[in-house]
Amino acid sequence: APLVFRHDNKDVVAVATRDGRVLLLDAASLGGADHATPLSASPALTTTTATFAPEALAMWQETSTESQAGTRWLLVPTNTAIVALKVQDDAGALSLQSGWVSRNLTSPITPIIVNGVVFAMSRGTPATPAVLYALNGADGRELWTSGTTIASHMTGRSFWSATGQV
Repeated sequence: APLVFRHDNKDVVAVATRDGRVLLLDAASLGGADHATPLSASPALTTTTATFAPEALAMWQETSTESQAGTRWLLVPTNTAIVALKVQDDAGALSLQSGWVSRNLTSPITPIIVNGVVFAMSRGTPATPAVLYALNGADGRELWTSGTTIASHMTGRSFWSATGQV
């Protein structure tokens, strides 16, 4: 599923492609005049493009009290990790810069972000349980893990946060 965000009075669409890239598109003119030119394209984020099936993307923007205030982060679940990309504005031209990559995760679910903390879920397999991770959103450093607390694998495609719980 694509993400839409506002940047300098322009609606921008971020979308993952089946070949493992992320594109930024101008919502008013998808792909530009020739319908084939994105505002920016990341390099392939996975080497297993034959089996890459992108799910939804996640995004958050750092607040003014954090070290990289205003930095917009785009989080992409690949087959084996969460990849963080920085959305950069270089004199009005948007680009995607490498940020960080999480530890190996088994079929990660689209992460959620709460107060700058990225919650990433490794689905597990029928033989291994799911694991929930809390990561520092700015550098991907592991803050917490559920370890072996979750007793089974996860079959769902999403998780959520409410009333202080994930």
